[in-house]
Amino acid sequence: MAQQIVTWRHLVAVVFFASAAAGQFLSCFPDSAQDVSQSNSFDFTGVDEFGLKLFRELVPPSSSGSNLLMSPYSIWSALGLALMGAQGNTKLQLEKVLKLPNNKLQAFRTKYAMDFMMRVSGSGASGGPELRAMDRAYFDKGLSLRPCVSNVIQSVEIVDFGDTAKATAKINDDVSQATGGQIKDFLSPAALVNAVFVLINAIYFKGTWETKFNAQDTTKQVFYNALGERAATVDMMTLTGQFKIVNSPPLGATMLELPYDKSNITMLVLLPDSKNPSVDGVLQNLTPYTLREAMRASQKLSVKIMLPKFDLTTEIQNELVLALGNLGITDMFNPVRANFSDFTSETPLFADTAVHQAKVAVDEEGTVAAAATAIIGTRSRPGRVFDFIVNRPFIFLIYEHNVRAIIFAGVIRNPSK
Repeated sequence: MAQQIVTWRHLVAVVFFASAAAGQFLSCFPDSAQDVSQSNSFDFTGVDEFGLKLFRELVPPSSSGSNLLMSPYSIWSALGLALMGAQGNTKLQLEKVLKLPNNKLQAFRTKYAMDFMMRVSGSGASGGPELRAMDRAYFDKGLSLRPCVSNVIQSVEIVDFGDTAKATAKINDDVSQATGGQIKDFLSPAALVNAVFVLINAIYFKGTWETKFNAQDTTKQVFYNALGERAATVDMMTLTGQFKIVNSPPLGATMLELPYDKSNITMLVLLPDSKNPSVDGVLQNLTPYTLREAMRASQKLSVKIMLPKFDLTTEIQNELVLALGNLGITDMFNPVRANFSDFTSETPLFADTAVHQAKVAVDEEGTVAAAATAIIGTRSRPGRVFDFIVNRPFIFLIYEHNVRAIIFAGVIRNPSK
């Protein structure tokens, strides 16, 4: 991995839900056939609302000094797959937390419109970033599936979960291919013991900065913790140029936008104010509204950026189930209350395992992985250069502006970890 940092800029994430035993779209969703709008207008704000709430749940306490990386979009998309097979209270919980319409056909349209727009945004055309996602459902050969399953899930695989080694190899190979080889050996055979279906979403992002950092300007610098104590010595990249920046009191942070070349995707770097340098306060203030208001208020100014290189891998398992439960998704993990009868009515199913893994590498080349009235953007005096020195804990978001959705979210408390 270390040998690839200069040439590969990547962000990848995978999430899966494994479940143990416990035609036409309208015909697949008979309960949704009435009062269905044919509008092609979709509201994706729920993706960020869900994602930021989950982000707050998953970020480890400041005392741990730990970093975190996750893909809100990847987890939202995988749960959207689960929704396609859910009924009863399991369905209602997923719809409520994912902010999807209480109508399965409309939810289906919203999810796949989102997936389609993401693919278009990251098609890699004209030298722009590459962003690709894979949805896939693996069902045991012994399950009697409803005919509609293959209609509502783009890719369905029938496997023999009795042969856990073979099933694991198949899933891991698919995940490796979907993530450009960045995530390998995602699952162990032990994770699939008693499994009868697995839902996977894998996402891969590779992009270069619109304005690249010069590797010759990268120097060793001290990175501090939230208490102002020395935490590590890091490779600090340096770049001076015109960038969108804003100081946002509602966020309690200064936010800088680093655009990726030939795309509508940017990295948003949120540096907590020096008077309250912990990321915890910013996390509590971070909502889709405060984030978008900060972006509206940002101005393109001359900025000297100092940003550490970092290479981070996060795997979340038990914490993900607990976090989803805190948000209100509980029944799908309960063998008595789970209802996935739209997948099969013959065998009770529930999700007993959830795993999310994400990787990011940021270097000089790029990345491979409030009320408006209260937001103050300082206007530059002629010739003034603002310093944006990221030498203490910060938050970063990979944001797609057309869909207005967070693809990746991370907290860096120590870039050397």
